[in-house]
Amino acid sequence: MSHGLAFIDRLLVLVAGLALTFLGVWSIGLFFDVPEAQRVSEYADQEMWANAPDLDWYDWALVGVLVSGIIIGLWLIVANIRRRSVSVVNSAASTEMGDISFNLGTLADAVADSLEDTHGVSKVRKRVVIDRGLTTMEFTVDAASDCSVPGIHTAIEQAERDLRDAIGPSDAATSYRIHIGRVPQNHEL
Repeated sequence: MSHGLAFIDRLLVLVAGLALTFLGVWSIGLFFDVPEAQRVSEYADQEMWANAPDLDWYDWALVGVLVSGIIIGLWLIVANIRRRSVSVVNSAASTEMGDISFNLGTLADAVADSLEDTHGVSKVRKRVVIDRGLTTMEFTVDAASDCSVPGIHTAIEQAERDLRDAIGPSDAATSYRIHIGRVPQNHEL
């Protein structure tokens, strides 16, 4: 997700949140006969809204709102679900004599396989994406509740060293998350 798209998403959530908060506070104020809420209600010309469907512009306004809502909604959906995956990346060690490229997906598979050999690790999920303009290999390590977290940490550090030795200087970042399973409850207590 780009910085611009993240800003737009957050701005839309902020505007929707503020609008819903205003409507909620206003509704509660009307229920309890708060004078400020009553004054806000007086600003709305209720006769105009009751007669609006009879006006010539009303149908065109509804069509305009419908079409613009569909266009904006589809744009937001497409912008937020587009693929962010990466396959081949060029090495910073490339020279004018030739390019050095490697497949990050294959390297991520190898790192995940090596981490799965660690005691207590049940599964490693991996993906390679572009996140905010930075190529990132993301690993999620699922481990049992009785695993050795320092042992997994050591295995991750070794896998990171091996990965950096394999790809050399590169702009590819890595992210490791460790998910530890729940501790089984003893029902005999």
